Amino acid sequence: MTLELTRDDAFIGYPKDYVLGIFEGHIQAEAAVGGLIAAGFAETELIILTRPDDAKKVDADGTEHGIAATAERTVEELGDKDTLDEYSKALKSGGSVVGAHTEAKEQRLLASDTMQRTGGQSIRYFGTFVVEDLDTAPNQPRP
Repeated sequence: MTLELTRDDAFIGYPKDYVLGIFEGHIQAEAAVGGLIAAGFAETELIILTRPDDAKKVDADGTEHGIAATAERTVEELGDKDTLDEYSKALKSGGSVVGAHTEAKEQRLLASDTMQRTGGQSIRYFGTFVVEDLDTAPNQPRP
């Protein structure tokens, strides 16, 4: 259905131009994916991580994937390594992560709203040199 990253050795680099959200479990994540598709996102623009083993793909410090990945994470550490680590920890504790590739601000807001309606938390947009928190208070309209 979506770009579920199933290879055990897959490495997720910096998720540039993605909105990521954490979900309590795979049922909420699948609801988010369905909502995103209904909102106009193509399946190829989405990723879903639903297993504790998927935390290895996020590999917050890069050491599981060799020197190139470690170097990439070292550069990222100047920015938001801790933010990526939050997604990894969520996966390890049984949560799921859904990502939607976005190119315009309207798409970011649409992805965020869709994820929030389906139970998403810690929803952030990862852009070039910026990580934008997109969460709003539950049941509150976006300003």
